[in-house]
Amino acid sequence: MNPLTHDPSYVKILANKINNDPVVDLKPVTGGKQFSIRIDYLTVQYIDAICIASDWSKSDVIAALIQRGLFDLFNRLDTSRIIEIKENCRFEENANDK
Repeated sequence: MNPLTHDPSYVKILANKINNDPVVDLKPVTGGKQFSIRIDYLTVQYIDAICIASDWSKSDVIAALIQRGLFDLFNRLDTSRIIEIKENCRFEENANDK
């Protein structure tokens, strides 16, 4: 029931990139809404170091990490809660333009 089951695993792609394993450099889509968050200093340092190691932007790295976090969260939720969350999403054809 996980809505992200068929999405590419950007964290796996990112890890392969850092490990210099043969990889297709497929980055997450990072267009759309912009918002601001506060993150602790150590996490920011890790993100910066991952960006250097992978040659990905902060936006790419954070999008990959969020996607993995959502995937893990959905794997741990009851189906009824996933349905509720999906119903509360406003999927719009041009959601990235809003």
